Amino acid sequence: MILFAANKTNVCQGSQVVFTNYTDNGPFFGTTAQWNFGSGASPATATGNGPHTVTYSTSGLKTVTLEYVDNFSGFTVADEIKTNYINVNGSVSTSAITGNNSI
Repeated sequence: MILFAANKTNVCQGSQVVFTNYTDNGPFFGTTAQWNFGSGASPATATGNGPHTVTYSTSGLKTVTLEYVDNFSGFTVADEIKTNYINVNGSVSTSAITGNNSI
């Protein structure tokens, strides 16, 4: 069974998220863990168990995938896809205060 988690799943645009792999690697001997962190992620992908720190530059729901790829054939042996796992909130725009009002 593949098991991974993020330290935060609801973040602001530009915030960092740390992904940790909790999978028991025993059944996946001869494979490499490969990540895809979704659109707007930097880095977009990573190899290895991690943990991996990712920053999202775009808002929206992000799907994250962790797959184990066979080192010899290149085929995916097993994967875990978490659809809409990370919610990245966009930046808030504000306007200048005008007039004689004080705060």
